[in-house]
Amino acid sequence: MGAIALGLSIMRGCVLLVEHVDWHVLFCTMAGIGLLVMALTMWVVPQSPPSAPGGLDLLGAVGLSAGLVALLLPISKGGDWGWASTITLGLFSAAVVILRSWGALDPSQTAAANGLNSLMRSIGTSVSSAVIGTVLAHP
Repeated sequence: MGAIALGLSIMRGCVLLVEHVDWHVLFCTMAGIGLLVMALTMWVVPQSPPSAPGGLDLLGAVGLSAGLVALLLPISKGGDWGWASTITLGLFSAAVVILRSWGALDPSQTAAANGLNSLMRSIGTSVSSAVIGTVLAHP
C-alpha cells in the first residue's frame, strides 16, 4: 500500500511542478531521484550470492514473442482489417494456441524468459498502474 501512495504522491507532485515550471525541471528532478534511489539501493541492499549459471531460453523467448505479436497485432489493426476478417480471427486463434503452448512448457527446462509465475504476479501491478495513470491523465 505504501508503494501505491508513494507512486501517487510522485505523480501528483509532478503535475503540480509542471503547472509552475518548465517540463525540463520535472525531467531533471525525476532523473536525480532515480540516481539517488539507485545509489541508495546499491548501498543498502546486500549483494546476493552467485546463483546457478543460466542460459537464454531461446524457445521461451521466441514463443512469447510470437504469441504477443499474434495477440497485439490484431488488437491494433482490427479496426482497419475488420474484426471479423480472416486475418484478425486467425491471428487471435494463433495467439491462443501459441501462448497456451508457451505456458505449458516445462518450467524446469526454462529460464527467466518463461517466468510465467512472475508474469502473473506482475499483472496486477501493471493493471493498477495503467488505471491510476489513466484516471490522473483524464480528470
